[in-house]
Amino acid sequence: MRKYEVKKVKANQLIRFILSLLVVAIMIRQIFLKDWFLMFACFYTLVLFSIPRIFDKKFNIKFPIAIEITIYLFIFASEIMGEIGEYYINVSWWDDLLHFTSGMLLVSVGLFFITLVEKSMRN
Repeated sequence: MRKYEVKKVKANQLIRFILSLLVVAIMIRQIFLKDWFLMFACFYTLVLFSIPRIFDKKFNIKFPIAIEITIYLFIFASEIMGEIGEYYINVSWWDDLLHFTSGMLLVSVGLFFITLVEKSMRN
């Protein structure tokens, strides 16, 4: 008997998959509600979710898993929860939280790219 191999799924892939399923479900709901602006926001969110994969395939740049997960969660929090879920209106500190998160995310990505440049200059 052959043992079945279980493909290991990284946390970033799992989170991207789950969030993408949620976004698609919300997009379908927006289509039924005929809210084309928010439907486009869902489509735009799915496009943004593909950015780390594009960096990996086109430029061979793999973001650290923690940064990639933070990118996915930030996009979901701002576009889906903030706009469609109206957290910007209903939660007074939501905008402040996202500004803080975006600042930390930009610093992390910047330091990551500085590290990449430094490594390439050594080689």
